[in-house]
Amino acid sequence: MGVEFVNANFTTIEDLPDITEKITEIEKSKQSLKQLVDAKIHGHQESNNDININIDEEKLNNSVDKILSVIGYAVESQDINDAIENIEALIQEFGSIQSFEELKAQLIAKQAINKRIQLLTIARDIESHFVHDLDISTLANLATQSKDLKSIDTPLTSIVISSLHTSIQTIVNTKRDQLEQSLSEIIKETKWLTAKPKDSTVSITKISTLVKDLVHLQSIQNKPIYPDTWWALNILLHPLIIRFEYHFNRNTETNKITKPEWALNFIESFLSENLVNLNLVIEDIFKPIGRIATYEVITTLLIPLRDKILITIKSLNKSIETYNDDPTSREKSGRLLSHLIFELSSFDQRLRNTYKYNPYIENFDEVPNKKWTGLTGDVLLRGNDESLAVTNWLNFEKELANKRFTTEILNPSDAFKIDYDYQGSSYDQDENNHNNNISKSELLKPTYSAYGLVKLFDNLSGHFQTLSIVKYQLKYVSSIQLNLIQVYFEQLSKLFKEFSTTFSQKTVMNFIPGGLADNNTNKTSDTDTIQNGLKGLEMLSQIYCSAKFISNALEYWSDQLIYIQLWDAYKSITNESQYNSSIFDSSLHQYDEFLDKLLLKYEDFFRKEIRSAVKEYVNENLWESNSNQTNEPTSELNRLITILTEYLKQLKKSWSQLDYFLLGDRVVSSLSTILLEYVISNNNFHKSSIEQLNTDINYIIHELRSLLYLINDQSLTNINNIKYQRLIQSLQVLNQADRNSVKEYRDKIHQFRQLFDNGLSQLTNSDIHELFLRIN
Repeated sequence: MGVEFVNANFTTIEDLPDITEKITEIEKSKQSLKQLVDAKIHGHQESNNDININIDEEKLNNSVDKILSVIGYAVESQDINDAIENIEALIQEFGSIQSFEELKAQLIAKQAINKRIQLLTIARDIESHFVHDLDISTLANLATQSKDLKSIDTPLTSIVISSLHTSIQTIVNTKRDQLEQSLSEIIKETKWLTAKPKDSTVSITKISTLVKDLVHLQSIQNKPIYPDTWWALNILLHPLIIRFEYHFNRNTETNKITKPEWALNFIESFLSENLVNLNLVIEDIFKPIGRIATYEVITTLLIPLRDKILITIKSLNKSIETYNDDPTSREKSGRLLSHLIFELSSFDQRLRNTYKYNPYIENFDEVPNKKWTGLTGDVLLRGNDESLAVTNWLNFEKELANKRFTTEILNPSDAFKIDYDYQGSSYDQDENNHNNNISKSELLKPTYSAYGLVKLFDNLSGHFQTLSIVKYQLKYVSSIQLNLIQVYFEQLSKLFKEFSTTFSQKTVMNFIPGGLADNNTNKTSDTDTIQNGLKGLEMLSQIYCSAKFISNALEYWSDQLIYIQLWDAYKSITNESQYNSSIFDSSLHQYDEFLDKLLLKYEDFFRKEIRSAVKEYVNENLWESNSNQTNEPTSELNRLITILTEYLKQLKKSWSQLDYFLLGDRVVSSLSTILLEYVISNNNFHKSSIEQLNTDINYIIHELRSLLYLINDQSLTNINNIKYQRLIQSLQVLNQADRNSVKEYRDKIHQFRQLFDNGLSQLTNSDIHELFLRIN
């Protein structure tokens, strides 16, 4: 007895009166089955009595009792599923006995029959209601029952369900027409949402009742999912939609393609002025069905607005294509498209901020399954015209940005002049965090082009930040903003190459052991030397300050939320990002490598200038003689002091305190190395010449201590510079040692080190031996 039995005996609703007879037949079958089981069991016992086998009578009796109990329960039980599970447990315990298998099959057949009886009963009850005028609650209950029939999977089920759905849909459509007509009439009668409404409690109550009935009627089958709307709200907001169509879809003064914000403001103004009163009427209607009235109203109002925007986009696309060979007209259309998208994305953001609007939210305690991409997403992710609009928009934004970049940032004559009046911005926060006492005069001074590029970058960021479509945001940043950063880098690289070529032609002083070559031919004045050096430093600093300011900005942008979110989104769709930590890492790495090159060029510049400046001092050969020593600094050092003072003051005007300090450390290294190699390591000294050397070095340190941070009691100091310490400790060895002490400690360097608090930590034993040899 199975599916075949049901299909053979119950084919239509008219067969239902025979149900009782069929059930009686099944009950007789159950009794026969019980008798069969009893006979089988007793027969088995009698057979065992003829065989001389030791049987545990108690265990046997318990098993028989258990089997009879389970079978009896299975035959009488109303819970067929539980009965089948019990029989399966017997089979598991005692094996696949034929009686058990037959009983299980009978129970499964009974279960199938019960399901089909249930189907036919529900179908009969539902069909009987269709002869009456159903109220919406009854109709909703019947619709729910018809959905429950889907769990009964038979050929008959699909036929019954299809018939029921057709009948329900017919009734729903009829009732919808009646309710919509009634609601439209009362809205017209009361002049709902007009300047002079006829307010009355009775009218509001009627409107609320009709809206409630329509909402419940629509909920019977499927609640609308964005961007679909509720029938009731389409009618309730119809007066406003008519006014919208009049103002923005006809040839009127308010319908200007240049002013899409007027249509957006129209909707926003309505919400601001009417939403509270609207919610008084409809809020309690939507709560029971898990919807937010405010969101449903906004969704309805977006329909005419969306249609309006789509028409505008199609028109602008056509204009851009038409005027492809007319740059002026094409640019005008491009500007209008860019303006439209900017206004749309701003409108979306205001809806999110003001109303927390996300049409996919049904419960504020649960995360929505989708993110609303805004009205902008609705129109840009829709079809061919809209995709073309995105392409046109990105191309135009790129053209406009490149044009502005070229004309306003690169081309001006003062593009790479340093802005010494710069007062700082958010990009300097890292410097300020380093030292809260840093004044504005100690901040990095950008060039006009670097500052202009940063402002342009920020301005462009405003064009896409409110656009909640990640793939377009990424396209915008990569194809427009990062492209500008790259083009600017290429321009700086070109300037650096020109600088290197120009200054590599300058004669480089050659040093030889024992001193510097003296060449007075075509000797330039100190003033000319300083002016030439300052000019070179200015050119190099223009490149450095430009690159450093952009590097600082890249670090700042890397920490901004919008770019962190974009990077996270990018990482989720690509494996190429595993070595980077932000969207700007590649550019930042490029700029930082370039800055390292520039610092090496500065270091090379100062090394050459210092060597040139101390040439006469080195060649004076003051150290071999034991006479003519004074307590005054050697006059030949004045040139070194003058040149370094002018150069360092020039840099301090444009560099940040921290950057300048780090460069100062390199200058200290170069100065210390040159004095050590070309003065101390290349000469022999008497006592008086050592005193002169002390005077000279102390003079250099004293004059340059502020500019080179050679002061011990301040937060930034180069006192501990390794090369500087080698110079100072070498001077200490010369001061401490004489001929007698040299003999005493020549083989006792360890003991000699103990004479000094610093232990001559920066000098090797070989260095100390070498210094001993310099003492006469």
